[in-house]
Amino acid sequence: AVLNVAHDLRSEVGWPNVEHAQVGIIDGPGNALIAYHAAVLAIASLRERHDRVLVYCHGGSRSTAVAVMYLEACASRGWIGWFDLMNEKAGIDLPIPHEVHRAAFDKMNWLVLSKLYLPILSTSIIYLCLYKHYFLS
Repeated sequence: AVLNVAHDLRSEVGWPNVEHAQVGIIDGPGNALIAYHAAVLAIASLRERHDRVLVYCHGGSRSTAVAVMYLEACASRGWIGWFDLMNEKAGIDLPIPHEVHRAAFDKMNWLVLSKLYLPILSTSIIYLCLYKHYFLS
């Protein structure tokens, strides 16, 4: 499965038998908090039906931020904890997400997300593609 989190990047449906989804997020100011929640829930929904989810945007800022948010909904580790683990697993320096994504992370209701969607999130192993590199979390 593939999730495009760039609002201005057309989702290409070029791979047969691959489910595509898009939640448009701006890489800067202007996102409603609900857009981030929608992206986390989109990953959870895709993970319910697929073993792997590829999350992408233009340069990795939005996809990195959404990946951190999804992982936080799975288990509380904090922005820095998940970002550092992702960097370690990727074996490269991931793009630093725009500061507005971090601010959105701090405003999200993790208790509600984890309680409502824990059965989907807690049993998932997610593969993410960030900046064309794969890692297993």
